[in-house]
Amino acid sequence: MATFLEYIDTIKDTNIRNPKVLVEFLRYEDETVIDSITGFVINDTGSINIQNKNGQRRSVSFDLSNITGKFTPSPDGMWLRQKIKISLGLTVKGEDFMLRQGVFVLEDPSIIDQLSDKRVSITASDKFSLADGSIGGETEGIYSIPVGTSVSEAVRSILKPSDLPQWEVFYDPIDPIIDTQFDLELTPYTIEISTGDNVGNALLELANMVSANVYYNNNGQLVFEKDVEDSIKGSQFDFEGGEFTGYNFMGSTGKQKNSEVYNAVLVVGANINGDIFSAYVENNNLLSDTSIPNVGWKRVKYIPDPNIYSDALALERAIYELRRLVNLQSERLITCVPIYHLDVDGIITLTTNQVNRERYVIDSIGLPIGTSGSMSLNVSKSLDFTLE
Repeated sequence: MATFLEYIDTIKDTNIRNPKVLVEFLRYEDETVIDSITGFVINDTGSINIQNKNGQRRSVSFDLSNITGKFTPSPDGMWLRQKIKISLGLTVKGEDFMLRQGVFVLEDPSIIDQLSDKRVSITASDKFSLADGSIGGETEGIYSIPVGTSVSEAVRSILKPSDLPQWEVFYDPIDPIIDTQFDLELTPYTIEISTGDNVGNALLELANMVSANVYYNNNGQLVFEKDVEDSIKGSQFDFEGGEFTGYNFMGSTGKQKNSEVYNAVLVVGANINGDIFSAYVENNNLLSDTSIPNVGWKRVKYIPDPNIYSDALALERAIYELRRLVNLQSERLITCVPIYHLDVDGIITLTTNQVNRERYVIDSIGLPIGTSGSMSLNVSKSLDFTLE
């Protein structure tokens, strides 16, 4: 069986690629495989898009050849809330090396039946769409999480509610990945979702409360995690190789977003019995081009959030927000051949005749499905210094 290191060697050392795709149709209730498609029954028009944000991160679109009518939506086949797992990869040392790209939920398929053009166009989004009202998640009554519940238990209660049948509101059969420190953090008040609202809002409220990231990863698992500083992340891939930056790099364009420069953040939280929780942080680091000392002026981003219930959480949120604001002020669009293991919020390095091994954090990815097409990476200069 081919290894990940052999896959990396193939990416780095050859410009001859044999892309592979695997689409698996899953049962809704337990995500076991019903059917799978390999080869290129899928037309070369599809793409996977990933954005570094809370909530829905991943979406996919592709066409299925439908000459036999197998993929025409029906209650006996591909139907409402159909789950689809996508894997992409390469032939490595004569074997298929596949990397999962997510579990998606069918949205609104289009059926094309015109002479020789017989296909089904698929659009799907990750499983957060089942919670945020896009495809499901709306409540029939008031949905509540009691005060004093651990954040970890609160997340699990949304994914697998013990007092509701699994087909009501929202249910995820796959265990989430939750940072263990959230076992000790408790909700300071009862979180209520009104009738007709969606339970995805409760997940986002919990994430905002403790400055966490919440999203579905490439394996279709919900992740609820603390943010990690870019400075301690290893590089997922190094674009380098002299004048042409290896076989993988196809070009880049940069943009300096001067209109979006902020170098301070003020977070104002809840008002409890006259005590207003707040925190203020500044970027005074001389290693940052947009820090207050380097530009000679200050611009403050004001963030009100009544879910913040302590000064410590307000400070954590302020640092979380300022880190992102600093990152986003210098962005670059990289075009490259498909590299299937890259993910948003990860680090890549770039060496060209203009930059020398500069570190960037990946903000979004456009990944083609099929035998042709280039990959696009929207990246921001990585924050590799301490905010003060």
